Amino acid sequence: MKRFISLVAMLTFLLSFSSAAMAEPIKVMVDSQYLSSTSSPTYINGRLMVPMRSIFEALNAKVTWYNGAVIASLGSTEVQLKPNENYAKVNGQKVIMAVPSTVINGVTLVPLRFVGEAMGADVDWLNNLQTVLITSKQFKEDKVRYKNYAEFRSMATAYETTKDKFTSLKEKYTQFAAIFDPVIKEIDPLIASKSISVKTPATTALGKLKNLEGLSSEIQSLSTSTNTLAPLKRPMNDLSTGLNGTLNQLAKDGVNSTTESGWTYMLEQKKKTEDLLVGTEQTIVGERAKILDYYSKYVK
Repeated sequence: MKRFISLVAMLTFLLSFSSAAMAEPIKVMVDSQYLSSTSSPTYINGRLMVPMRSIFEALNAKVTWYNGAVIASLGSTEVQLKPNENYAKVNGQKVIMAVPSTVINGVTLVPLRFVGEAMGADVDWLNNLQTVLITSKQFKEDKVRYKNYAEFRSMATAYETTKDKFTSLKEKYTQFAAIFDPVIKEIDPLIASKSISVKTPATTALGKLKNLEGLSSEIQSLSTSTNTLAPLKRPMNDLSTGLNGTLNQLAKDGVNSTTESGWTYMLEQKKKTEDLLVGTEQTIVGERAKILDYYSKYVK
């Protein structure tokens, strides 16, 4: 039992980071500046809703009320909408919104994507950073101001990709481990005691492991998706192939020096994989800190 790491303890450690991230309030950044608003973004019917007036004003639009409608003007663009309606008018053309605009505590909220559609701005939703990035065309044209922000934006979106891929990889590995952990716990003491009855359970275990083939392929694909996850590929592959290979040998020849050596190597790859999962999580947390540090030093 001491020969392999406790999966439960590992997952408790990993999931603690996800819980902490989800507890953060959602922030809005417009043209590199965090937005102060009397209303934070919120989810309504599965859509992220953001404060219209404060965002449009941060984009230098003029916002007024007329006959119960909100009117925002920026250059040649005029946006009109009424609270609780599922459409707006952009330069007189009707635009359907995913969910109706709404008013909460006197603040008009609109779907996040509508902001970009209405004002021609780029919109990035950074789920893991719980941050909305809104970038206007005018800001991108200011090469001096945009340079460091562009680097920050690139770092942040790359982080999002890595974190999402790693979250998927963790989920797949949890499914993977749910199948092979019971097999290891059954076979391990039989090898340790050099039991002559190992052939039958090894044969039965091989049947159970057929379900791992698809998961193993998915994990391999995810581990090659970013440089941060690449170190996981080799031990994961050696763990999967080593387990199958050694069980085949055990089913045929029983316990001998070759199967003992193969089993030991497989357990080493299991521990290495799980250590790397923890280490990769810490690396990703470090990448997050670097992004925020870069923003405070070079963008803010």
